[in-house]
Amino acid sequence: MTENPGYAEPQAPSGDSDEPRSASAPIYTAKVENLGGTSGEVRVEDGMTLATAPTSHTDRGSNPEQFLAMAWSTCLGETLKVVLAVNEVEALSGVRVEVDLHGESNAGFHFVPRAYISIEGVSAEDAEKYAGRAHARCPISKLLRGRAARASRSKTTRTRTTSNSAEAGTRHHLGALILQWCPGAEIGGPASAMLTKHSIA
Repeated sequence: MTENPGYAEPQAPSGDSDEPRSASAPIYTAKVENLGGTSGEVRVEDGMTLATAPTSHTDRGSNPEQFLAMAWSTCLGETLKVVLAVNEVEALSGVRVEVDLHGESNAGFHFVPRAYISIEGVSAEDAEKYAGRAHARCPISKLLRGRAARASRSKTTRTRTTSNSAEAGTRHHLGALILQWCPGAEIGGPASAMLTKHSIA
């Protein structure tokens, strides 16, 4: 990754230390650098370099909407596998994520992400239960709901508020998680039965 004196390197604890790991200590830290916004590239430290492009030129590279969809589908999909394994359920599962880009009246933008979960060979009731548990445990689902931000002790973190809260803060329109059951459907194919819809906000 390009060296830049403007970046502050975090001080990670030594792996040789006998000190017990703090609950707040990271297990892993991903380091990614973007150059040129959506008309440049992203570089993963000790990993790949990917071209970026605006949504109007998806043939030239990937965009933030796709990166968010990739991250959430992968994280939620792995969490769903863990939930199924803990409940001793052997079933093929899949997660498809769609991220809409919306314009705002103040010339800004916001994302509306949706996750479609499919689990083969289980009842609608069980599918909803396992999907809900996966959504509750998935780190990116927590991030989208604002739970990770609220748990942070950083003084620079702006807290999100609900419409009936008197506290100052910022309210973000994040969209919803749609849990879907696909009886007999191919994983990754169109869902045939919607179960429930949970607000992320």
